Amino acid sequence: MKVTLAEDKKGGAAAFFGGAASLTVAAIVVKVLGLIYKIPLARVLGDEGMGYFNSAYTVYSFFYLLATAGVPKAISIMTAECSARGLSETEEKIRRVAMRTFLIGGILITAAFLLLTKPLAVLIGNRNAAPTMIAIAPSIFFIALGGVIRGILAGHSRLFPIALSETVSGVGKLAFGLLFAMLAKMRGMPLPLISAFSIFGITLGSVFGFLVLACSTKSKISKKSCEKEGQNSKTESTGKILSRLFHVALPVTISAAVMSLCSLVDLGMIMKRLYAIGYDEAQATALYGNYTTLALPMFNLVATVIAPVSVAVLPLLTARFAVGEKEEFFGISRSALEIAAFLATPAAVMLALFGEPILALLFPAESAHVAAPLLAALAPAMVFMALLTMVNTTLEAAGFVRAPLLSMGIGAAVKIVVGYFLIGNERFGILGAPIGTVASYGVGLVFSLCLLYRKTGAVAPLFSVFFRPLLFSLLAASGTLLLSHALEGIVSSALSSIFALLLGASVYLVVSYFGGSFRVEKLKILSKYTKKR
Repeated sequence: MKVTLAEDKKGGAAAFFGGAASLTVAAIVVKVLGLIYKIPLARVLGDEGMGYFNSAYTVYSFFYLLATAGVPKAISIMTAECSARGLSETEEKIRRVAMRTFLIGGILITAAFLLLTKPLAVLIGNRNAAPTMIAIAPSIFFIALGGVIRGILAGHSRLFPIALSETVSGVGKLAFGLLFAMLAKMRGMPLPLISAFSIFGITLGSVFGFLVLACSTKSKISKKSCEKEGQNSKTESTGKILSRLFHVALPVTISAAVMSLCSLVDLGMIMKRLYAIGYDEAQATALYGNYTTLALPMFNLVATVIAPVSVAVLPLLTARFAVGEKEEFFGISRSALEIAAFLATPAAVMLALFGEPILALLFPAESAHVAAPLLAALAPAMVFMALLTMVNTTLEAAGFVRAPLLSMGIGAAVKIVVGYFLIGNERFGILGAPIGTVASYGVGLVFSLCLLYRKTGAVAPLFSVFFRPLLFSLLAASGTLLLSHALEGIVSSALSSIFALLLGASVYLVVSYFGGSFRVEKLKILSKYTKKR
């Protein structure tokens, strides 16, 4: 049965937009808190101390992904399928099996990380990062269990508890991380230990975030399962549930782990290739700290805005594909791609053209000057990453969970090869790192688009996804540039940048609306299926 565009405008739209908006707002709040956290932290630790902090966090990210990357997606997909088919008892059994499995998995991965901290610190060429790795390791246990709960909630399009959990975790990281960093510095501790105390805030934040999720599950999901108990007499066996869970989770985890492992290899490669062209350890660490503290967070900010759309769309795509509604499936996928391009393209253009004044609003001018060309080189990867996220989400929802693994693996290989040669070239140096990232996501996107066409027959709308957002973003950038020059010498450079960027955002929204890039009707294609589930 098809649903018309007029059907359930209030219920479906409210559910979809409420959930997606709450996740987006929470993600932005967490990123803002992260910037607020890193600005004073950068002043406490300096570039060298931030190098220890970010080196440890890069290694931690790999173990974090092993524990969580595929879990929320797999459980969200399985929950959405059960919900669409009315299999409530199977859904409840999935929850129980997953919680037991990842309780054990979280303990094992945390223990492995703790045992390997010193060898890994030596491997990446940054021995002093080991204490920081030890301080953040316990968070993996709580995040692994939290991933199961996030998947259950996302499968029901109940995204507000996830958003609340992320916000609480971000506040905990900020409050305790800064407090411990300042106390450690006041006591005259060495930089590696100050870095360790500061990152321990992330561990405490993960504990608080897990408690919020646990309370949400107890009050919402468990009650619903009890109300529906007995409606289905037959449930899947534990073995079959585990088989399905890992069938989805393993490829997703491996594809995410490939990119994280690539970042880990990238870290060691950046340091060693910089050594090869004449930098000492302190200089190389400072350059890496600048790149990962200023340029990469801006890239990750775009990823943070895109991720909630992917989370919200995944159960909708899964449910439509599960009941054989291919036309609706393609419509949701197309709208998701257009929304991703609408959000990512202007951010990439603005950060490429106005990176230094934007960074100077948040960081010391000298650090902003060093990071600006790195951010400009990284900007195209923001668009490629956003589109790749949506294409891979579509493939996963259609059951082709191994397809994204191929594209991510090829992209990772490209990143390592390009980075190795360019960073070791004195003309490029650290600039080779963002160029390698652009090449990685670009190649991965092309490969995933080819796989999407081959597996489902879907073709990306090139004009609405690539060309129209780029044209409108360049028009907005022109307005930003004109106002910035007009205000030069009249107000401070910071105020000039803020006013000019606000004008650019306004111009982009206006031309996008009248140019057909952003219309409410397009978003209703997504929202109209929410209540149907």
